[in-house]
Amino acid sequence: MAERLMSFEEARTYLGIARPTLYLYARTGRIPGLKVGTLWKFDKADLKSYLKRLMKSYYAKRKNKIKQRGLVYGKHKKNSHSRG
Repeated sequence: MAERLMSFEEARTYLGIARPTLYLYARTGRIPGLKVGTLWKFDKADLKSYLKRLMKSYYAKRKNKIKQRGLVYGKHKKNSHSRG
């Protein structure tokens, strides 16, 4: 069964972003949307994909930053000065 289309306000609330941001992202194609007359419609599956891409990008950048600092991702680097 196809996911239902969401209104602009439903999509904005689902994503947790401001109106101007959603307008910008929809107009530029960053978030896929369909403009019907004066109304924007968004497929929930597209919004889920957008959030997944966003999270994947965030964690990739975070992992890279940790790697650049010489730390081990997901683990604490042992301090050579610690006792025990």
